[in-house]
Amino acid sequence: MIITTISSLAQNVLDAFAKHSKASLFTVAISGIDASGKGYITKLLQEELENKGYKVANINIDLSTKGYST
Repeated sequence: MIITTISSLAQNVLDAFAKHSKASLFTVAISGIDASGKGYITKLLQEELENKGYKVANINIDLSTKGYST
């Protein structure tokens, strides 16, 4: 499946959220290579979900800057 808009990405997240057995909390992970736009997409997704009334926590972890190797 190819997702081409933030609203369709948000809808996919919400569809998965609706199927989740503990619908009060849900985790979504965005991963990719360096400088691939993960932070930008995450920010847009966060704004889209917040505009729909959801509370979103955006937690960024970059293990490469902490001396960890992947």
